[in-house]
Amino acid sequence: LDDFPPNRIFGVLPFIDGLTPRLINILKTDNLLIAKKTVRNVGSLFSKLKDDIPLLSNCNVVYSIPCNNCDKIYIGQTCQLLKSRLTQHKSDSKVKPKSCALASHLHTYKHNINENDIKILYKENNLNKRLFLEMVKISKEPNAINNKTDISNLNSIYSYLLYNS
Repeated sequence: LDDFPPNRIFGVLPFIDGLTPRLINILKTDNLLIAKKTVRNVGSLFSKLKDDIPLLSNCNVVYSIPCNNCDKIYIGQTCQLLKSRLTQHKSDSKVKPKSCALASHLHTYKHNINENDIKILYKENNLNKRLFLEMVKISKEPNAINNKTDISNLNSIYSYLLYNS
């Protein structure tokens, strides 16, 4: 580095055969040093090998289901395909409305699920981690339909950190 002039400027140009060498010659000065960077990498050589999984074909997820008729949101978790769990929610709202807070809300108020805005919040294979993530999301969601018993296992230290951050 002692051989470099004190006011040396360094730059990087993408390497494009035929163009980059000409640009370097045009910009050439004693205090400018230009490095060439390849624009091709392994990722640019191959096409995407996997298709995206359709939303309702995901499993081991924490999800949110908004109500179509009000601003309430249900947060849940499942190891099943999300499509199967959604079907259960719809069935429960007609047959077993006390089975969960979403079913109760839909049944009581004659509301519907907003199927266009269902979201996967997290993908997590570990049940305990998934349950924790669900509790965190429920505790942070001001419009949650969920019963407060859904977050009863959330340690008070975590609750304090979540509400005071």
